[in-house]
Amino acid sequence: MDHHLVEEEVVLVEDKTRVMLVSSECHPFIKTGGLGDVIGSLPYYLTSKVESIIVVLPLYKGVKRNYFDKMKYEGEVKFAM
Repeated sequence: MDHHLVEEEVVLVEDKTRVMLVSSECHPFIKTGGLGDVIGSLPYYLTSKVESIIVVLPLYKGVKRNYFDKMKYEGEVKFAM
C-alpha cells in the first residue's frame, strides 16, 4: 500500500494487483498432467484477492476446438531465449 500525506492525514491507497499466469497447459483447454489442473483452478481462488487475472497459453493444435470461440486474442508475446 502507498501512504500519502494529505493535510496531516495519512491516506491509504490500496494497490490493484494484476496477475498473469503463463503456462504450457491449463484445464479445460489443454492438459497433460497436474500443472493443467493447478493453472485451471488457480484463477478461481485468486479472484477475490486481485483486480484481474490473465492466463497465457501456447496455441497448440491439441487445444480443444470447442474453446476457440471462447478465447480472446490479445496479441503476440515474443521472448528471447
